[in-house]
Amino acid sequence: MRLVERLVHRGSGGLLLWALVTTLGCHAAAPVTAAKVAIATGGSSGVFYLVGKALAEAFDRRTGNVSATVLPGHSLEGSLDALVRGDVDLAFVDSDTTYVAYRKGTHDDPTPHTGIRALAVLFPTVVHVFARYDSGITRITDFRKRRLHVGPKGSEEARAAKLIFDSYRLGEKQVTFSFGSNDTIAADLRRGSIDGFAYWAPLRHRAIEQVAAQVDLRLLPIEYEQIALIQEHDERSRFLKSITIPKHTYPHQEHDVLTLAEDILLLCRADLSEAVVYDVTRTLFESVPDLARAHPAARAINLQRGPTTSIPLHPGAAHYYREQELPR
Repeated sequence: MRLVERLVHRGSGGLLLWALVTTLGCHAAAPVTAAKVAIATGGSSGVFYLVGKALAEAFDRRTGNVSATVLPGHSLEGSLDALVRGDVDLAFVDSDTTYVAYRKGTHDDPTPHTGIRALAVLFPTVVHVFARYDSGITRITDFRKRRLHVGPKGSEEARAAKLIFDSYRLGEKQVTFSFGSNDTIAADLRRGSIDGFAYWAPLRHRAIEQVAAQVDLRLLPIEYEQIALIQEHDERSRFLKSITIPKHTYPHQEHDVLTLAEDILLLCRADLSEAVVYDVTRTLFESVPDLARAHPAARAINLQRGPTTSIPLHPGAAHYYREQELPR
């Protein structure tokens, strides 16, 4: 007689055990509920949103353990504050803003954001300095006594432009900096109210391509000497690095152009489970072709650079990199 049959024949105790075995078996077969995560992606038409949306779709296709919702509308610091509050679970933020928030906090929450962790370096956001092609401006020093659009006052674009032009000893007495919305750049270039603009964005950003479709532009280089000066400016500037924009990236660009860039990171809450973050990290790198179809900037996502983040990695991400035999 089999074991279960013998137990049943022994009376009610056996029957109770039989009921327990049956119940446990039913629970073991129950489907696992996917973890739900919310991703802060900035504006609803930007690169972060497009890549974040593609990543959320990849979770649905590649794993049954994670389901994601994309939440646009947060600023960089706003995304960090939302992570700390628990309003979102993942966020796209640049390296230096992340580092400063982790150590000191943000403008709205000036306390160390130690509740955030990194999953991966994604792709660079790049300083573009363009001049109207017919302006005669071929170098940054040619902007002396000319007008440059630098984005909204207090923005990262304006900060980057000031750092760059200061390194050439070109301040607001030598160059007229125009502050305001980037939406008017093409119209301002056409009417001649500005001679060029500085834009801080991943390569092949839609906004730049829209301006280039309306106005002939020249992409200007930043020399190595100036890059070195900029990197030594303060603790945030050390996260800026030199990068080469390959020729033919933009119209009229016949040569490679040297400029500055900064890494964009994928961040998470420190209290997310190791299993969820492991699945997110694995799906990220397995889905690079899908993400690159959403925006070409994602082609730069590279496993070797993944763990080189400006704040500590989440244990789930570190687990994934260990499996790939990469340093943590």
